[in-house]
Amino acid sequence: MSQISNQNTRHANRCRIVMGGKVMAEGTSLQVSEAGGTSGVYTIGSEYPHEHIHNQYQAQGTISALYWKERALEDLSLGKGELVELPTFDIEAYDESDGSVLFVLRGCTLSNRSLGVNANQPISRNVQFMALRVDDSGAAAGVGPVQV
Repeated sequence: MSQISNQNTRHANRCRIVMGGKVMAEGTSLQVSEAGGTSGVYTIGSEYPHEHIHNQYQAQGTISALYWKERALEDLSLGKGELVELPTFDIEAYDESDGSVLFVLRGCTLSNRSLGVNANQPISRNVQFMALRVDDSGAAAGVGPVQV
């Protein structure tokens, strides 16, 4: 947390993947977007909508620097299992300065992943995911799009 003109500001500079209460991975550069799937309702003879109907919801995101815990690779069989066979998980965005959770992406499923194995570097994954919903703890009101 830092201060600008005597006002506290949040820094959600970390995220973690949690499965069954266990942290499986940590990451940075989290981008999240939400879409409402709004459609207009039209009447015959008018090109203007009379109302809007929210008929679907979509939350998706990307983590461009994800580092799996040592045991997680084995537990999730990453690199051995099919992408569509991986279990769902939650992603928590948190403030590194005090550890408080800013928002949680619930019911996430990986939709794309890539692996980086570089000399003298930890194994990293770049992942894209879809989430069932975004639970906002109030500290980051108006999630979407958010960069962590």
